[in-house]
Amino acid sequence: MSRFRPSAISTVALVAVGWGLCSLGFWQVDRWRVMSEQKRAFDQEIEKPPVQVQGLRQLDTVAPWRRVELVGRYVGSQGRVINKYIDRQPGVWLAAPFRLKDGTHIVVMRGWVPETESDVEPPKGEQTVVGMLRDGSGDLGAHLDGDEFRSLDGYATLAQYDLKNAVGRIVIEGALVPHGQAFPKALPRRGFYGFVIRRPHREYAGTWFGLAFALFAIWVYAGVRRARLQEAT
Repeated sequence: MSRFRPSAISTVALVAVGWGLCSLGFWQVDRWRVMSEQKRAFDQEIEKPPVQVQGLRQLDTVAPWRRVELVGRYVGSQGRVINKYIDRQPGVWLAAPFRLKDGTHIVVMRGWVPETESDVEPPKGEQTVVGMLRDGSGDLGAHLDGDEFRSLDGYATLAQYDLKNAVGRIVIEGALVPHGQAFPKALPRRGFYGFVIRRPHREYAGTWFGLAFALFAIWVYAGVRRARLQEAT
């Protein structure tokens, strides 16, 4: 007599649910690969010397996470990207449109200030800004009210100030701040952390695959138990 007789319903359930769990596991593996590639690109670009940028055409050829050196002047407007924390202290990033030599515009994240501090106005006259180039978030609802924003969306910031001939990218002013070290104390506190894979995708993948294996073990146990019960009767 057979020692293993799984029911048709349990077999169908195993295939359907098991396939779903394994698909989630492989999706997490793919996410880990994508995030790892992004981190590798960041590490590679951040080690290169800054690129001097005079206008929009040059910006189009520069990869994200590359350090750039901009020459131009702030247009006098400045927004606040809210609910941004540094060292567990609430504050805002200062987002100021910057006009390049060729008359085009980009947004510079000038640094961070605590909520209790008044805004530090952009300096006047020609400036040289060195920072990391980032793509904007693409959040169409980034603009909240007045000069407040909720994400790093370059186009939303530039549109608020009605600035044309612009590119929706962001330059985060300052230097790389090693993890575990504090931002400079002077306001605004400039700098940026390196790219970190914050979500443990490999652990998530292991969880989904573990659930799939547990489901298979339950199916095997149920099939063996069912066979024994049938033989006993």
